[in-house]
Amino acid sequence: MKKVIEVKNLQKSYKNNQALKGLDFELYEGEILGILGPNGAGKSTTINILSTILKKDAGEILYFGEPLTEKNIKKIKSKLGIVPQDIAIFEDISAYKNIAFFASLYGFKGEELEKVTDYALKFARTH
Repeated sequence: MKKVIEVKNLQKSYKNNQALKGLDFELYEGEILGILGPNGAGKSTTINILSTILKKDAGEILYFGEPLTEKNIKKIKSKLGIVPQDIAIFEDISAYKNIAFFASLYGFKGEELEKVTDYALKFARTH
């Protein structure tokens, strides 16, 4: 089986609170990973680091055998999908701004961001 994600000694702190203290795991193609634990256990921190929303303090993350770099971040993000526990929209801003925000998390900027946001809105209207 092909290794999809490998996490080695992942660490993250918020001021004096160490949220992740050397997390290690591997995920292989076809497997499903569930992360369980009490509030404050580091579940959201782990997901936010894996989805590139948050930066790690230390450790190594390999996606499909490759470390995450500025050169390959778009390629890796195009293969990631996150299903949040709650609906992932901001009710106090427009649909356009919601789509633009989430597209920006995937590295879209400037004219390219406008183009993909417009495309997504047009797509949603016709389907």
